[in-house]
Amino acid sequence: MKIKYRLLPVEPYEVSALETWLSDLSAQGLYLLEIKTIYASFWVKEPKRMIYRMEPKKYRKEDFPTQDKLRLYKEYGWKYVTTFGEYFHIYTAEEGTPEIHTDPIVESELYHVFLPKKNYALYLDVALWVFLLALYVFDPVTLGTYQLVHSEYFFALAMPLVCILEIFISSRRIYGLWRVYKQLALGIPFSHDSNWRGKVRLRHFGYFLCKALALIFFFLPFWNPAEYTERPMEKIHSPLPFVSLAEIEDDPNFVPDSSYIQHDKRPDGTTINSWERDAKVVYFESSIGAPVQFSINQHGRTASRTDENGKPYEATLWLDYKKFSFLVSPQSYMEECIVRSRYTPENGWTKTILDDTPFDYALLLQKDDRTVFYMILGNKMLEADYIGGQDLTQCCDLFLKVLQKDYHR
Repeated sequence: MKIKYRLLPVEPYEVSALETWLSDLSAQGLYLLEIKTIYASFWVKEPKRMIYRMEPKKYRKEDFPTQDKLRLYKEYGWKYVTTFGEYFHIYTAEEGTPEIHTDPIVESELYHVFLPKKNYALYLDVALWVFLLALYVFDPVTLGTYQLVHSEYFFALAMPLVCILEIFISSRRIYGLWRVYKQLALGIPFSHDSNWRGKVRLRHFGYFLCKALALIFFFLPFWNPAEYTERPMEKIHSPLPFVSLAEIEDDPNFVPDSSYIQHDKRPDGTTINSWERDAKVVYFESSIGAPVQFSINQHGRTASRTDENGKPYEATLWLDYKKFSFLVSPQSYMEECIVRSRYTPENGWTKTILDDTPFDYALLLQKDDRTVFYMILGNKMLEADYIGGQDLTQCCDLFLKVLQKDYHR
């Protein structure tokens, strides 16, 4: 026997519309076999209009009606068809068969299963998505500015939309079931005839809209006006606004290196691993949050000078330039970076907001011989991550020249 499949035109809690839809399909020769959340399967037989009734399950985990109920319903002309998830048992009968329920108030008792004390899962679902949305909004690590700047668009754009959509869908489900219960409890008979065709257009529109958004969010991370690239300094022909490490050191004996050994460390200062890293390399990036981004890693040494441990003096500078779009606040992005990088007093960092500077906002973070200097001017930000013996606050004029230039790659 042939089987056909159809998408549900309405939501599972729209009882009247779903019953009418099943009856209309039977008149076309499609008889319900099984029903899921978004689709149903049908036997293909000779057309004959049947009527369908959806009765709430007594318990959420009640997979089948009791044998006594099946025998009783069969005596009155009703045949059990299938169970609809955690919601309903579905019965069918020929047109003209007396209704299963004739007393609205008695019938309303069946809908107690959807009230909080009986079916807490419906309400926990809403609470879960509200919690996830609140976590996203109030957690500075997931605010979205960092993701917009670094092309992690799903978390920045899709995550809140997914939460809001789930809250809306779950809330509608609860309200729809509660409304049916309230109507019956007031003694108002439940209508089993509804115009589902008007609702199917709205459902299909929502379905295709969500599908289009899903495709956009899927391909968005692959879209970059200027893709990520790495280029040696000597191969860059256009003027690049940056501060060289040699300028900061201001020492004629300072010699830049082409590479150096970097030691990755934990917050407590212990070394995780060591590896060779290129210096004098420019890293370009672009995103909808920051269309212009580049960073330059520099390293060098002064052989005639020693550090506090008696070793030849070495210095490292990671200079990061960003020009933000209107979607991102430079200060919000900076605060998120601080949280992500754990530049906190608990990890030994001191934080100083500098007032007497030529920038709109300047923040200095220090720990041992390492300094992180954030400078914001308009929609541009410069981050100088420095390991060495110089005072970066004495180099503000050098950094200001970089931020004053309107660089376009």
